[in-house]
Amino acid sequence: MVAKNSKPEVSIVVPVHNGINFLPQFWKNIKTSISKNFELIVVDDGSTENIKETIPNDLKKKNFLFYRNEFPEGYANAVNFGVSKAQGKYYFILNTDLILQKDSLNSMIKTLGDTKDCGIIGSKLIYPQTGRIQHIGVGFSDIKKYHFFLNSPYSNSLVNKNREVQATTFAQVCIPSKVWQATGNLNPFYFNRNEDIDYCLRVRKNGLKIIVDSQSISYHWESLSGTPRFSLDESNEARFWTDWGNKIEQDMLKYLLESWKNQFQSEKKIEINNWAIINLSRGLLDKGIISFIKQKLKSTGNLKVFNFRQTSNPNYQLYLPLILPLNFLSESKRFFYVVDQFPQLDKNKYWFNCRLNLLDNEYVIDHFANIIKTSDLCLNT
Repeated sequence: MVAKNSKPEVSIVVPVHNGINFLPQFWKNIKTSISKNFELIVVDDGSTENIKETIPNDLKKKNFLFYRNEFPEGYANAVNFGVSKAQGKYYFILNTDLILQKDSLNSMIKTLGDTKDCGIIGSKLIYPQTGRIQHIGVGFSDIKKYHFFLNSPYSNSLVNKNREVQATTFAQVCIPSKVWQATGNLNPFYFNRNEDIDYCLRVRKNGLKIIVDSQSISYHWESLSGTPRFSLDESNEARFWTDWGNKIEQDMLKYLLESWKNQFQSEKKIEINNWAIINLSRGLLDKGIISFIKQKLKSTGNLKVFNFRQTSNPNYQLYLPLILPLNFLSESKRFFYVVDQFPQLDKNKYWFNCRLNLLDNEYVIDHFANIIKTSDLCLNT
């Protein structure tokens, strides 16, 4: 541990368990993501790799604390211990598989100051593999949590504005120290899952807002620390829904409505007789989505729905020529394709081009509230 030279304004708490390959980029980018005086508190939660050796000397020179658990005690315990040593006005909790972008942490502090009654600031996270959206907030159905707009193109206007949400991931988060002190620690009974969602809901229960800052941007490799981290997933999920199931707002159709308005604001009046729905879902949100489409088209029952649910299909990628009847390729009605995640249809350029030669754009609607033109999918394949 290195003695502190002055009381920092910001405390950066970094829980880490292995993942040594991510660390050089992570340590390097911390310095360009924030300009305020900060302390760095690293809690090595039982890593089998030498984490401390990866930390650059310039980060160790002042306001640096390093602790190591001999055995893994879990994310919540590691964060709680790190925060107990923090002196800053703002607590940042960061995963080490982030690629922080310039001023990413600065933006969070600015948004916090600009937002009345704000308790937590989250960030926009992007998949480094695809450049698509990984996280802009968490939404809920009656039985499942969703990173709404998951895999959305970065250019989508819906992911480029700040928004109030029920919950945000703690992969990158900023919490004022006074909010933490009023709310208490992360609940350690959630072992490496749902601690962050539970905490957000507790903060909201106290009347404070959860905001995702669209200008605070990082790439995130996401959940690459190894299987032991997720060994208690089922019990964590059961605990979460027992604790919060009847208290959360079911808001996924609200986000779907946002997408609908955004996608169809320039579309001419949609004639119900020109459309049909192809349901390729595995998950359980399809009924709500199909009802939503019927409501928006003011259907009284004559909107045809073709059910080709993929529950027994083990493959992520869906190939429409191998699933749908051949005569659908020349069907005169335009299709809404309902699917769990729209990238499942990424590799259908032949099908979509054949349909586009016959008709105007069709649309893929997924369980994460995305609405994507099939012509855009053709561009991505």
